[in-house]
Amino acid sequence: MTNPSGVGKPIKLEATVTGSGTAAPTGAVTFKEGTVVLGTAQLNRDGQALAVISRPRGDHQITAVYAGDGQSLGSTSAPFTQHVANSDVQATLTADRPAALLGSSVTYTVTARNNGPDTAYATQAGFRLSNSAATVTGTTGPATTTPYPVNYQPSQVAWNLGDLAPGQSKTVTVTVLVTGGSASFTGMAAAGNPVGSNSDTLLTNNTSATTVKVIT
Repeated sequence: MTNPSGVGKPIKLEATVTGSGTAAPTGAVTFKEGTVVLGTAQLNRDGQALAVISRPRGDHQITAVYAGDGQSLGSTSAPFTQHVANSDVQATLTADRPAALLGSSVTYTVTARNNGPDTAYATQAGFRLSNSAATVTGTTGPATTTPYPVNYQPSQVAWNLGDLAPGQSKTVTVTVLVTGGSASFTGMAAAGNPVGSNSDTLLTNNTSATTVKVIT
């Protein structure tokens, strides 16, 4: 299940029932928040029940209730806290110059800012170049070997930025060497929550790009 989840985004719930009899448990599991029924799902042959729900912003205490069958006793799970958040990670990319000589260096600055009212958890950022007219030679910040997708492609450099409080920004830099072969090159950056987390409710500002001309 996804935790935290975003406002208006689906939440997948899964409960596993271990039978108290000799046969596999059968029947249904009801997912509840207090006395409110969120959904009901039948157990599969592995004793699992799956449901998809949606909840408003806030923290929700959810339990799974199994009524039992002829051989397995009913039971109720311990409460699980589902966080429904409204974060908005915005990526901004700038270059320290609009044009650069062949053989010189350009520094890109990647900024990730949380514009939302809730914390953006486990924020990541990534950077890649559009072509081979420049190569990455150095970075600052908490780099990771796990690529973060930039325009649906793996990043050449990625960072784990951690949690961003509402209004908080974190900045990292990338230095590239101008090697030529094209009239320009574009730096592309992305920032957001990792795959599997969907608390970011606005995805249109997760990417940013800046082009630098090559002077020969």
